[in-house]
Amino acid sequence: MKDQSTDTTRALLDAQQDHWKRMFVKNTDMFGTEPSYSARKAAELFKKEGKRRILELGGGQGRDTLFFAQEGFQIYTLDYTKEG
Repeated sequence: MKDQSTDTTRALLDAQQDHWKRMFVKNTDMFGTEPSYSARKAAELFKKEGKRRILELGGGQGRDTLFFAQEGFQIYTLDYTKEG
């Protein structure tokens, strides 16, 4: 028997995927090209704590991903859209 909440969740996720696909295609630099403040602060903390591997969820256009890689981190990034 199929769970109706699973269908609802899937529909919501699919709608998000379409939204972000359109956003990334329409504006390739929507969040800018420089790393975010949060990424810079996180990198400081991670270095201080000796953390070298990062899983970034919702990597988007990759500005923080590239920053982490340039800072010497081993970075794994996931995004719900292929365009992201």
